[in-house]
Amino acid sequence: MAMTIGAGTLAAMPAEAATAPVAHGTVTAAEGSGPIVGITVCATHRNARGDYGAQRCTETAADGTYTIPVTSSLWSISAEQRNLYGAWLPQDYNNRKAYSFATSPSRTFNFALVRGATISGYLSPPESGPRIDYTHVGAHRVGSTGKVDKTATSFSNVSSDGYYRVAKLPAGTYKLLVDDGYSPVGYANQWYPDAAAASGGERVTVGTGQSVTGRDISLSLAGSLTIALHSPKGSSLKGDLRVYDVDGRVVYVGDGDYTTAHTIVGLHPGVYKVRASPYDVSGYQEWFSWKRTFGTANPITVTSGGTTSRTLTFHYPTIKATKRPVVRLDANSIVTSHAKWNVKPRYVRYEWWRDGKRIEYEGWDWRLARKSDVGHRFKVCQFADRSGYADGRTCSDYSKKVTTY
Repeated sequence: MAMTIGAGTLAAMPAEAATAPVAHGTVTAAEGSGPIVGITVCATHRNARGDYGAQRCTETAADGTYTIPVTSSLWSISAEQRNLYGAWLPQDYNNRKAYSFATSPSRTFNFALVRGATISGYLSPPESGPRIDYTHVGAHRVGSTGKVDKTATSFSNVSSDGYYRVAKLPAGTYKLLVDDGYSPVGYANQWYPDAAAASGGERVTVGTGQSVTGRDISLSLAGSLTIALHSPKGSSLKGDLRVYDVDGRVVYVGDGDYTTAHTIVGLHPGVYKVRASPYDVSGYQEWFSWKRTFGTANPITVTSGGTTSRTLTFHYPTIKATKRPVVRLDANSIVTSHAKWNVKPRYVRYEWWRDGKRIEYEGWDWRLARKSDVGHRFKVCQFADRSGYADGRTCSDYSKKVTTY
């Protein structure tokens, strides 16, 4: 017997809940000592180009395992011990490769972390020297060619008794830099054990997980350097300033200061080179004194506990007018001709004057005559700008009196 089922009499069956994708795995020690607890593992959201985005992080449990819920898209996985003095080196899984969870809701990422090396010692301040507990010591890696990285691989704060311990270092060769970060400035740049530039510092080589101790540093009483900036005519001038050690590494940046004299304190005794840029001359740079390159710049010696003062006088050229402008009166306007210059300006600014008083907000090479202008005479001053030159200025003679508008 046939059975007929009417429309709408069948109840919909509940759909099986979708499984949220997860990244999971275990973090162990590469040396074979077992799982590592407390390691931060992060999944970083990526796009098709490999750019980084938001992160989802967790910490490993006592057995070294972790689980991170993600979405059905691209993610890269990394593990690190978020402790400045931790034992384990950070690791990006498969060089930050992005993995898709769109077709695979569960992926396993196991890490075998390598134990980092450490370098430690004590800092001794000089007699009457500033405090040392705001100072830090950074380990800068030395490459196979002998070049020293500008950025420290790792660093350590210095305790009040002078102790430091730079941790989480990959096996390799390093040079140690004592630096206070300029605030407050006390010891700006002493390389272990007693050099003003990295080229004079000693190398420290460490193996995987090795602890090198006894790298003590006796700090020298720092010196100061005062640089006054002058225009080609000898007047005080505002500008930017940079101080370099003999290796070409920047040890002081005065960008945005714009003072007529810069004083840099906390410099380790040694030789430095200085480059400056006048504030109002776009694109011009000059090395002390009157040099254009680092290699030819004259060195300046800073002594322990002393202040060295130098004047950097710029030699930039000035745009000069070869022909002055002329103001003429038309039926209802006041017009200026264009001045001629010894070099082609980038742009020219116009400034109008009426009977000895500058007119505000007038920046064109002409102006309509107004009723209030009748009976008055006008002149224009033109200012020329070009990168690498001081602005040029030239003014016309006064016109005849305005009679109509």
